Amino acid sequence: MKLTATTIIFYFFSVALHAQLQKTSHFHRKTGWLCNENIMLDSTGLFFQEWGCESDVRVTFGKYNLTKAGRLRLKFLPLDSIAPIAYIKQTDVAKDSVVKVSLLDREGKAIYSSFQLTLVDTAGKLERKWLDDHGLLLINRLRYKEAILDQLLLIYNEVVSIPINDRSVEIRFNLPGSFLEASQTSRGTRQQQILFVKSDGLYGNTKKRLYQLAD
Repeated sequence: MKLTATTIIFYFFSVALHAQLQKTSHFHRKTGWLCNENIMLDSTGLFFQEWGCESDVRVTFGKYNLTKAGRLRLKFLPLDSIAPIAYIKQTDVAKDSVVKVSLLDREGKAIYSSFQLTLVDTAGKLERKWLDDHGLLLINRLRYKEAILDQLLLIYNEVVSIPINDRSVEIRFNLPGSFLEASQTSRGTRQQQILFVKSDGLYGNTKKRLYQLAD
């Protein structure tokens, strides 16, 4: 979503009461050849930041405070303080042997095909799988008994597994898609940041734009 100056001004009026944006906003900058940095500010007062080159990404998150004047303070928190999964919901009953597993990010968008899972068959054998381009995985429920969300092991020291039965499953994460799609994701560390929100991006104290508003 591209924000206009009018929209940003509207946000500032809302900030007086809520100290946060009313809609999720994304900011971006290039830091080198095939290297980028992104900040997502959501409507709950949380931010998510990731940076890196190609498939090697560092991630972190925290809380932000935004004043009416547009001063943005990013306070970083341990990643363990946010649960990786918002919900796991059983949906349609299977009409045949196939059930569907669908993965959504924090904004309800489909996770891309680079997300990795491991299926456990009825004999206990492991088989590596990836999502399709629509964030879906079709599973033979008669052959497999469990799906392990391997990708989460890159940033969380826990194994999350989903039992396979006669219902399709929808999983929504508390994390943005960019945290879940790189093959070499790890936790990053940052100090508290002070930025300034303007209609075209985020600025530093020198009045130089550091991040542009993403389309």
